[in-house]
Amino acid sequence: MSNNAISTKDELIRAIQGVADRGGDPQQRIGFGAPGDYVEDAAGELKPTGSAWTPTPKTWDMIAEGLADFIDQGGTMEQSQIDAVFDSDDAGIPVFIGRVPAGTYVERCDVVIETTFGGGATITVGDANAQGRLQAAADNDTNVAAHYDAPVNFEYTTATDVYLYLNGAPRIGNGRVIVYF
Repeated sequence: MSNNAISTKDELIRAIQGVADRGGDPQQRIGFGAPGDYVEDAAGELKPTGSAWTPTPKTWDMIAEGLADFIDQGGTMEQSQIDAVFDSDDAGIPVFIGRVPAGTYVERCDVVIETTFGGGATITVGDANAQGRLQAAADNDTNVAAHYDAPVNFEYTTATDVYLYLNGAPRIGNGRVIVYF
């Protein structure tokens, strides 16, 4: 572990860049400790070493300036996503959505039912090891056309193919799935 405490805007920008370079969302991954009391662990993650505190307006200004400079230098706060469309003809066949890169945190999974399915259909989203890892059947209703948003916060440590699983015997129906990371 290094003792690289963050105490200047330039150090904050470098820390934000490091989080983003590893596929993380700097807005979610930087926490707060005592002023200047962050250290970088062996994996390059920022960890507060002091007790919790409430940032002052000056601290928030420094963070805002650091984020603005990060974006000005070519960084981005945009999320990545993979998505696919599906319909009743996909029942019983895993629908490939895309590959999530190694070291990626999946933040949420949205299923949009555009036309209801019926036929006892269920939808799950996940991977070969856990078909409902990103959205369980209980998180959506195939009989109601709506947008279903499931928070995930799961890290894939290896590159992983993600699928939508449509089960049951739907006669009609279609939708879209979006996985945000």
